[in-house]
Amino acid sequence: MDVSNNKKQYMMVFVITAAAVVAYLFCHRFSLTQPVIINEDKAVDNFIRTAALDGNTGSGLFAACELNIQNMAMMLLIKVCRNAWAGINIYYILTFFMISFSMYLFLEKLEIPAAVSVGLAVMAAFLPFHIDRGEGQMMTSNFFLAPLFLCLFYDLIYCQKADVYSKKYIVLVCLAPFIDIRISVMAVLLFIVFLLQLHDWDYTKRIAWYPVLLFFFTGLVGIISPAMGISDIGLAKEEGMRILDLIMPMRYHISGRLSDMRLEYDILLSAHGESGLNSLGVLFSAGFVCMMLGLFFEWKKDKRIAWMGMISMMVILIAGICGIGTVIEYFGINVIYWSRMAVFITVCSVAVLGILIGKGCQYVEGRYGKKILAVNCAVVYVVFAIAFFELILRRNM
Repeated sequence: MDVSNNKKQYMMVFVITAAAVVAYLFCHRFSLTQPVIINEDKAVDNFIRTAALDGNTGSGLFAACELNIQNMAMMLLIKVCRNAWAGINIYYILTFFMISFSMYLFLEKLEIPAAVSVGLAVMAAFLPFHIDRGEGQMMTSNFFLAPLFLCLFYDLIYCQKADVYSKKYIVLVCLAPFIDIRISVMAVLLFIVFLLQLHDWDYTKRIAWYPVLLFFFTGLVGIISPAMGISDIGLAKEEGMRILDLIMPMRYHISGRLSDMRLEYDILLSAHGESGLNSLGVLFSAGFVCMMLGLFFEWKKDKRIAWMGMISMMVILIAGICGIGTVIEYFGINVIYWSRMAVFITVCSVAVLGILIGKGCQYVEGRYGKKILAVNCAVVYVVFAIAFFELILRRNM
């Protein structure tokens, strides 16, 4: 792919993301100096509480940054705008672009057709786990790290390219813990599993810089600013990850039938807490199901699907309620906000969906020619548009 085409596709990601952001903000009657979304029933990030709710813009604001690069960026924007919500809102808007661009990079690495990659990347930035929390839990914008880590794993583990983009990946593993400690911990755990599975000590030594640096900086941030362990088992359970929340419809869905279905499951199974905020939506749920089928039945035509299914299964075992998290509770470690690790499953589900759609487009082009392919692409984008509005429209909006 030449550079000019690459630039055009990045510009397409930017334009479509911008249009989607405008539609989203319009639905919420956006005002620069007012919060777009903040749920009083959910925990609010300490920095947001200090800056916006408590109105502290002095030395206390710097202390609330807690060595987090994202908080520091918001602090600078607040200083420039001289208004807490204006600075936070500007950064919140930027987070949609951060997620869509990082998602596109991963889909591009998987050689998924650009037209499909752009649509899926933009949709990934608007999952309920991000937009329903809004500025109240700005840490959900750290989701852009997950596609970047999966790019690293794809190159180093799946393709075993020890020297590819080494400087960029070293920057990633060094800075990631200062952006999100929990995603970095999950990346460390996945790295350990991958390296043990390879059974190749020589190759492990060649790429040792990456896991060692990631482990060192993650441990450093964890020691300086401990945020993983708490004593409240109940809260850890409530903030744990549920498969139910991933694949079931969201509460207050625009469709009355789907909304009632969600509420019925919540009542019968006592599925409180997340309440579907990290729902994959109907379209991405299909990608999740196909990924699990590819894992269990070892779809040999494209082993990447089984590989991403294995990653998702490891995340489920580590972060899911009644998974390994239950075992470490015996040692007094209760992990909160572990439900955010569902972002790895989300990215893999989106990627699998892109692989399947891409293969479908290639089949149509090979059998019926480019004219029919154009119609096929138009249909795909209509489905993307419907899925997008299925994500952002609620009965309570």
